Amino acid sequence: KSQSVVNTEVSTQSQLPTNTPTKKEEFKLPVLSEKEKQKLRAETDFFISREEESRIDPAFYISVDAEAIPKEGWDELINRIKETGSSVLSSKTGTIVINAYVNYFGNVIATEIATGIEVQVNSLVEMAVYSTRFLPAIINKRPANSQVKLTFTLPLQ
Repeated sequence: KSQSVVNTEVSTQSQLPTNTPTKKEEFKLPVLSEKEKQKLRAETDFFISREEESRIDPAFYISVDAEAIPKEGWDELINRIKETGSSVLSSKTGTIVINAYVNYFGNVIATEIATGIEVQVNSLVEMAVYSTRFLPAIINKRPANSQVKLTFTLPLQ
């Protein structure tokens, strides 16, 4: 009996369009200044029709053109944490890192504590973040779901 040899090697390079970048460095988004991000937010149409809503990408992005920011500002968020937990936070030091998942409407739909101090302090900060309304992240001049990494260093300034 004779054995036949079949070559199963497939070149993926030939299957890609000629203009497809192949190096990871080519996929990096440009870094925008704060002024450019403000301009982008001003140009962005935040209205989403029902038809568009049904086509929104369900993914939560880390790399965006302009990240989600609290609608009332960072100072307001920190002041809310201080006011609601002044007795709990008074003698605490350390860093709390929270991942917040902000949808295209600016609502925080989930949070997770990446690094924490104590359960009571973590919960206080997490609830303040969860109840905060954000301006959504922007990708290609459209609001988008995003993951925001928030770091709070105690004592809060």
